[in-house]
Amino acid sequence: MGAEAAGIYLAMLRRLLQAGRLNRFFPDPARLEALWGFLAPSGGFGTWPGLEINLRTGLPAEPAVGRILSQQEASSRFLAGVDLPVLEAKADPSPAEQRLLEQARYHQELQRASLPRWSRLDLALRRVEADRRRAFFTTVFDRFDASEELFARYTVQLYQHHGRWTRNLVELQGDDLEATGPFRTVISRYHSDEAEFAFVLLSELPAITVEEVVRCRVGPLWFEGVEMPPAVASLLAAHPGSFILHFPTDRAGLTVREDGNRDPFSVLWRQVLQPEARELAEKKAGELGYHVHKERKFACTRAVAGPFSEWLKQRGARCVVYPV
Repeated sequence: MGAEAAGIYLAMLRRLLQAGRLNRFFPDPARLEALWGFLAPSGGFGTWPGLEINLRTGLPAEPAVGRILSQQEASSRFLAGVDLPVLEAKADPSPAEQRLLEQARYHQELQRASLPRWSRLDLALRRVEADRRRAFFTTVFDRFDASEELFARYTVQLYQHHGRWTRNLVELQGDDLEATGPFRTVISRYHSDEAEFAFVLLSELPAITVEEVVRCRVGPLWFEGVEMPPAVASLLAAHPGSFILHFPTDRAGLTVREDGNRDPFSVLWRQVLQPEARELAEKKAGELGYHVHKERKFACTRAVAGPFSEWLKQRGARCVVYPV
């Protein structure tokens, strides 16, 4: 995608993201906007005049995202090798010095920016039941899903049983909570699929009871030329220049009353299993006492919002669609 088209595309992407009214269960929209600002040709140093798009998701491709995140990680080392005050004080810098000064200012902006991470795990203690030797935690795991090339956030409510023969998976170090190595490994490994799958796998951990897993993602983005169902492609073709941004949510929890799916583009995990595996999964769900709920909302350009909403209703999908 060329520089001019990339600027228009990213401006629209930010407007759609803002229209989605994302809550705390979604990847941080401010961080995503900051990332997309650096992806814009006008926001970078100028080495990359365009933007790579993943035609499967309609979003900036992994190489483009990785380039910015890697540059941010390297910003401190780059700036450590530049005498910025001396460069800025020069009245008539050479072309090479001017270029170095521009690079340094770009890395300063990167260093100050709050961008998404490839992966990040945050822990918060909710409460402690000393008499029952239980500690309740909320874990928030942000990750860039390399297989789908989407940013995702997993929010997990769980509690840990403290016992004489059990090593704590979450420990208090001073005033800060710190996950032990095994806990971080398991969280990172199992937060890579649907909420239900993560719920089941996390429940296998010793001394851990999972109460809820919520997975929220930003994407895909549909517009002419990217992969999408043929019926939606026809709808967009009838409204040129239109965009549809997805915000899917799936939740597995003990307080979910019954299994339900209000996501027209996804099915429940157990439904795609072979009969024998499905029977085992149903048995496990009964033993753990959880149910699953899925839903998806959208932000669309105004011209296609009405027709797309009608198309969803005709298929029995009750989804929120925000027009832009």
